[in-house]
Amino acid sequence: MGQGEQGKIGNTGLTGSTGERGPIGLTGTMGPIGLTGTMGPIGLTGPTGLVVWSSFDETTKTDLITRLKTYPEFKGPTGTMGPIGLTGEGKQGIQGIQGIQGLTGLTGETGTRGPIGLTGTMGPIGNTGTMGPRGTIDMTRTMWCADGELCKLPGGTSATSGNKGIDFVRGGSNSSRIFDDGKLRIKTDDDLYLTAPKKIFIPKDAQLMFGTNSNIIDDGQMRIRTDDNLYLTAPKEIYITKNAALVFGDTLPDREENAGKITYGGNPAWNQPDSLHIIGGGKTVGQRTVKVWDKLRVGAPGKDKDIVEELDEINGKLSKIETDLRKIDFSKSKATIK
Repeated sequence: MGQGEQGKIGNTGLTGSTGERGPIGLTGTMGPIGLTGTMGPIGLTGPTGLVVWSSFDETTKTDLITRLKTYPEFKGPTGTMGPIGLTGEGKQGIQGIQGIQGLTGLTGETGTRGPIGLTGTMGPIGNTGTMGPRGTIDMTRTMWCADGELCKLPGGTSATSGNKGIDFVRGGSNSSRIFDDGKLRIKTDDDLYLTAPKKIFIPKDAQLMFGTNSNIIDDGQMRIRTDDNLYLTAPKEIYITKNAALVFGDTLPDREENAGKITYGGNPAWNQPDSLHIIGGGKTVGQRTVKVWDKLRVGAPGKDKDIVEELDEINGKLSKIETDLRKIDFSKSKATIK
């Protein structure tokens, strides 16, 4: 049989899908570590520095001592322990023989308990009684306070008995107390302090009484009255403001308005603001009089002069001039007296 010719090459078939990934291979062993290189030569040691102990402050010294204590080379040997002292011990006394316990008495028999009786039925509730009269409170013997009101203390009838108040018992009864016997009284046998951070107000026309006839009052004019001497005491100076005046003889009848005044500057209408004015006493201007007894000296310290002596000396000189003039015979003189 004859051989036929070769046929054409067929088309390339489709690419097959990727197969699964195979397992990861084992990691190889680490190679040997290389040799360590030789150490280089050590450098030269620098010069030793000097340290002076006094150059450290106290904090640095304390820190250095604390650090040195951690090195055993700087710790000294442990000292030997001293002998332990003997402990004193007294001998225990011989214990006494325990006495024989007495016999316990016989317990009597307990009697039988009787049966509990039956509870009777409750009787009917009685009628409600009427309320009795309300009791009264003797307010003359009671201190009471009500909401929104001041506490009230009853008054009494005298300064020593029958009054009601607050008693501060310190050294004995009635040593310090506040009470009202018709007049409010604050009584103490010691000092009394009124303390306020700003002011203490006393109303107009009210008086501060000292004893029975001495008082301070403002009735439109501030007045200090006393039936005895009045002392104003200050360790240095007492100041009176400019244009204010000390007025003497205020109650005298027919006293001239400015009579008896001592004032610095005085009335602005006087136009002498830098003068000290001393105005004499009297009833009319021009007749007011200032009388100075004994001596009146004028001038700066060390140069002051007695005015009376000066006037006497002037009068003496005038008298001498008058006498000399009388001795002159003016009939023979060519002088003309005009």
